[in-house]
Amino acid sequence: MLLVDYCLGIRSERRLCEEVHLNLAYRWFCRLDLSDPIPNHSTFSKNRHRRFREGKLLRHLFEKAVARCIADGLVTGQRLAEDASLIEADATNQNSTPKEDWDRSTIDPNDAPRAVREDLDVLEDAAFGAASTVEPKFTSHSDPSSQWTAARKGPAFFGYTTNYLIDTDHSVIVDVEGTRSIRQAEVGSVRAMLDRIKEQHNIDPERLIADSAYGSGPMLGWLVDREEHEDARQVARDIAKTKQYAMSMRLRKKVEMLFAHLKRIRGLGRLRLRGPCGANDEFLLAATAQNPRKLAKIFSAPQQMRKA
Repeated sequence: MLLVDYCLGIRSERRLCEEVHLNLAYRWFCRLDLSDPIPNHSTFSKNRHRRFREGKLLRHLFEKAVARCIADGLVTGQRLAEDASLIEADATNQNSTPKEDWDRSTIDPNDAPRAVREDLDVLEDAAFGAASTVEPKFTSHSDPSSQWTAARKGPAFFGYTTNYLIDTDHSVIVDVEGTRSIRQAEVGSVRAMLDRIKEQHNIDPERLIADSAYGSGPMLGWLVDREEHEDARQVARDIAKTKQYAMSMRLRKKVEMLFAHLKRIRGLGRLRLRGPCGANDEFLLAATAQNPRKLAKIFSAPQQMRKA
C-alpha cells in the first residue's frame, strides 16, 4: 500500500486507506479481495518504526526493483550520473534554537522524542553529524538532524537532501541516499553509493557524471585512484576537452528531470516523517516508486485490436 501512496503522490496515510478501500485497481495491486478489510492507518507508523527499519525492508524492496531493471536490460552500468536535491523537512523555524543556546549534552534520550534520539545516534555518521564540525545557525527542536539552509536563494528553512545515482541509459535510479543538506555530506554519499552498487549489483561504471560541486581534490583523487590531488585535477581537465564530456553534460540533465518528477508529480516537496530514518524511508520509497514506472513505460502490455 505504501508503494501506491508514493506512486500516486498521496501525501496522507488516512487518505491512502480510503483510496484503497474504494479503488478496485489498488485492491488488486495490494492483493486484497473485495471482502478483505483495509489496514488501519496507524499500522503504517507502527510497522515503519519496528519491522521495516529493523529488517531494512524498504532498502531490500528498493534493491529488488533495481535488480529487476538490471535483469530486463534497462541498466548497463557504463555511465552513471549523480546529483542531489533539497527537500523541506517537517520542521519550522518557530520551533528552533540558535546554535549558541543548543546543547545536546543536556538531552535525556529516555525522555526525548524519536527524531531527537535518532539525531543522537547519527552524530558520528558521515552523512549527518560527522559531515561537518560547523554547527548550523539554528537547530530544530522537533527534527535536530535537519539542516537550516538558504540554498534556494530565498527564505531559509530546515531540510534534508536526497542523493540519486542513476544509469543514464534509461534513467533508472540504481541507488539513493539521504543526507544532511551540506556539500560535504552530499559528496561523501557518492562514495557510499558507488561502494554499495558494487557490492549489491556488481556495477563498476566507466564514467561518473556530476556537476562541478563534486570536483573537489579528495573526491577526484578517490575516483582516479591517485594520491596526489593535483594529478587527479589534471585528469579531470583533460576529460573536459573531449566530446564524451559534452555528451555527459547533456546526460546529466536526466537526473534533474527525475527530481522534477519527484517534486511536481509525486508531490514530495516536503517530508512528512521526521528524523534521519524518516527522511531515508521517504527517499527510498519515492525512488522505488519511480523505477517501476520505467518498466511499465518500456515493457507495457500490448493492446489487443478490437474486431470490427
